[in-house]
Amino acid sequence: MKKKNNQLILALDLSLNLPAGCVAQVIDGEFKLVEIFHIDNKKGKYTTPEKLDRIAVKLKDIFQRYGNFDVVVREKGFSRFANTTQLLFRVVGVADLVAYQEGGIKSIEELPPTVVKSIVAGYSKADKLEVEEGVRQLLSEDQKGIKFYSDDESDAVAVALTYCIKKGLLK
Repeated sequence: MKKKNNQLILALDLSLNLPAGCVAQVIDGEFKLVEIFHIDNKKGKYTTPEKLDRIAVKLKDIFQRYGNFDVVVREKGFSRFANTTQLLFRVVGVADLVAYQEGGIKSIEELPPTVVKSIVAGYSKADKLEVEEGVRQLLSEDQKGIKFYSDDESDAVAVALTYCIKKGLLK
């Protein structure tokens, strides 16, 4: 029987050009990073639909490999630029659709960036490096030296850790 605090988590830091995510597990109050991933849409000359498709394909692969997630959580996205916000909404829509179609996920948790920064780095205006340092402090000894492709990957791990801390899942 599955214990209540044991969870398989998919955490996402979404964008059009370099979305990232992580698969994490909590077993008996211990956080374990299972996989970190990203989709680098900056290297090719992809159109917006091609970028969205690449994101969908990667997320489908994650769902097919890991089965049923207990939760999908993402950082709330925003931009002061209307066009960027519209593009981000498209990415969020693709992620929501894949989560529903592949995993039956009907509700995705969202965390404001200021909450993630406050919990992981200690204050709401922390920069990307401070968030990564906070993530490393919260990881187990054998995972502290993990290599992140970008700050988007460390942000995805920060989202997973924040969710677990807020829900009281960790020892």
